[in-house]
Amino acid sequence: MPHELIRWTARRSDQIAACLAELEHEYVTAVDDDGELRFLPVISERARAKLNGIAAKMTRPPKQKARPLTQLRREWKESAIRTSKVAIDIINSLVEHARAAAAAIRARVTAVVDVALAAVEVTATVFVMNDGGWFHRRHLLAEARRHLARRGRRRRASCRAACPPARSGR
Repeated sequence: MPHELIRWTARRSDQIAACLAELEHEYVTAVDDDGELRFLPVISERARAKLNGIAAKMTRPPKQKARPLTQLRREWKESAIRTSKVAIDIINSLVEHARAAAAAIRARVTAVVDVALAAVEVTATVFVMNDGGWFHRRHLLAEARRHLARRGRRRRASCRAACPPARSGR
C-alpha cells in the first residue's frame, strides 16, 4: 500500500490533530479573572479525551445530500488519484483486490434469515414484555434489532467453534 494513499485516507485525522493541538494550548494557558492558571499545565487523559471529542465536532464537515454509492466510489477514486499522486493502475489494482476479497467473504458467509419465523419471535417477545398490552412500531423495531444482534453473536460463536484457528507462519 503506497504511503501517499494512506496519507490520503488520514486527512480528517490530520484536521482533528491540528485542532486538538490548538485546544490543548488554550487549555494549558487558560487563566481565570485573577490571572491565575485555571488548570494544571499537564493535561489529564480524561481532559484530552474530551478535547479530542470537541476537536472532532469542530472539524466535522457539514452533512451532504445523500448520493448513490457508485457515485461516491467514483468521487473517492478520483480524489485518491488527484490528491495522493498514486498511479491509476495501482489504485485500480487495489480496488480489484478489495472487490475479490469481499466476494470471497460473501461466498463463505451465508446470511439466511427466516423472515416469517423472526417476525413471530419478535412480535411474541414484544407482546409478552408489554404484558399483552399496547405496543408501537418502535418497540418492534428495537426488538428486531436485538434479535438480529443476538443471531449475529450466535453465528460468530458457532463459526469460531467450527473454523480451525489460523496458523502462524512461525
